[in-house]
Amino acid sequence: MFYDSGYQSGYNERKAKVESAHYAAYTADQIERECSGKVGSSARKCIAEIVKAERESQRGESDLAAQWEAAEWAKWAGVAALAQLIATVIGLYFIKGTLDATQTAVKDTGNATKAMIRQTELAEKAHAAEYRSWVLFDNLEVSHATELSVNGVPHGAGCTLQFQFTNFGRSPIINAKILAEISPTSKNDTQPPLFNASNTAQTYSAIAPDVPFFGPLIPLTGENYEAFFAQRSAIWIYYFVEYYSVSDRNRLCTTEGVQRFIFQGHTIGSDGTVSNKFASKPFGDQNRVT
Repeated sequence: MFYDSGYQSGYNERKAKVESAHYAAYTADQIERECSGKVGSSARKCIAEIVKAERESQRGESDLAAQWEAAEWAKWAGVAALAQLIATVIGLYFIKGTLDATQTAVKDTGNATKAMIRQTELAEKAHAAEYRSWVLFDNLEVSHATELSVNGVPHGAGCTLQFQFTNFGRSPIINAKILAEISPTSKNDTQPPLFNASNTAQTYSAIAPDVPFFGPLIPLTGENYEAFFAQRSAIWIYYFVEYYSVSDRNRLCTTEGVQRFIFQGHTIGSDGTVSNKFASKPFGDQNRVT
C-alpha cells in the first residue's frame, strides 16, 4: 500500500512537470508565432498575455497534481478504514463467541449449583426421615378397681383405660402431648362417633426411642363398664399425639387414630396377674403419622 501510494505520488509529480515543460515550449512557439510582427508596447502586451496564460496553465496542472495525490491518499485511507472495519467485525465476532461461552458456563454453573442444592435438600430430608421419631399406638392398658376413684370422686367398681404408645424411630421425642377419648357403643356399631378430645392432655418433655409411654387415664364405670366386660358392648377409642423429633426440631409430627375394642375375656397367670384379651379393629388407618 505504501509503495503504491509513493509510486502514484511520484507519477503525478512527474506528469505535472512534463505538462509544465510542454506549456513552456508551447508558450515560446506561441510568442514567436503571434508577437513576432509587433513592436513596442503592442509586442510587450502580446507577450505578457501569452506568459500569463502559460502560468495559469502551469498553476492548474500543479493543482491537478495535488488533487491527484490527495485523491490517491483518500483512496488508501478508505482502504485502511475498510480493513479496520473488517478487523473490528472479526474482533466483535470473537468477543461475542467468548461472551456466549461465558454465559453458557455461568448458566451451567447455576444449574449445577441448583442441582447440588436440590441434592443437599433431598439428602437432608432422607436423613430426617431415617432418623426421625415415629410414634405408633401399641396397646390398651386396663386397670380394674372395685372402688374406682377418679379425681377424688368415688365411682364404684370400674376400670381406667390408658393408651400405650412407643417411639419406634431412631431419635428421641421432645415436647410430646397426648389427647385421648373413649366412647362406649354397641358391638354392631361400625361407625365411630365424633370425637373432640376434650380430656386433659398428657405431656412429656422427652422420650427415648423404643420406650413405651402412656396417654391420660380415662375411667370406665357404671353400666358401660359392666356391659363392656360382659361382652355386651364395645368402646371406640380416639388418640392424637403431637411431638417434635430431635432430628428435626422445626417440624411438628403427629400420630392420630381411631379403633374399636371388644372385651373377649381374661386370663389369670400363676402369679395372679390378670391379662385382658381384646378384639380390636382399626377404623381406616390404625395410625396416621405425619
